[in-house]
Amino acid sequence: MVNYKELGLVNTRDMFARAIKGGYAIPAFNFNNLEQLQAIIKASSELKSPVILQVSKGARAYANETLLRYMAEGAVEYAKELGCNKLALGHNYDDAVETFMMNLFNEGRIGCFAPVSYMSKRDLTVIRPMVLAPERDVLRCAEGAELTVVKSKCPEAGHTYRQVTKDMLKELEKTNRGVTARIFGAMRRAKVDGWAGKEFENYVCKTSVRS
Repeated sequence: MVNYKELGLVNTRDMFARAIKGGYAIPAFNFNNLEQLQAIIKASSELKSPVILQVSKGARAYANETLLRYMAEGAVEYAKELGCNKLALGHNYDDAVETFMMNLFNEGRIGCFAPVSYMSKRDLTVIRPMVLAPERDVLRCAEGAELTVVKSKCPEAGHTYRQVTKDMLKELEKTNRGVTARIFGAMRRAKVDGWAGKEFENYVCKTSVRS
């Protein structure tokens, strides 16, 4: 599984607290092509603004997963050229479980993206500050804050294997309530890709936001 990245290594509590105090929002942008990605990174650097870099559910099929991988890697280098040393992704709790299941079913392996990782070759820290937040909570917060949720314009949106996996988990929840949480628990107990241990516990302490 390829790691993507986000700007600004700060925990979500501090990130949101600073945003509230400063009276600004924290943007999250999807990218499907080089021009979009370049504009996002350049603008965030010029404005000294935190930003969440995302890949829409249909982008892999639309823009090609291999191209997206190298675009994301290029974004890392570009961000460093502009003076940035942290990148953050917008993956949430449901994304993590879906990715775990996709790796299991499609590749026959146990794995998932890591909540936080350090790329020594690039001297860059990659974080995913929303991995403990279920998608429904993210949407509820966006609605409560009256934020406009921009739907993906990708023609493959809603027709990807990730969507199939999401739908499958929803159906399983109907007959086996709590299955998603148990899968997440299994990931931690199996210590999959940084989802357990001291590093993860420290990350949980830093990023937990209690309602």
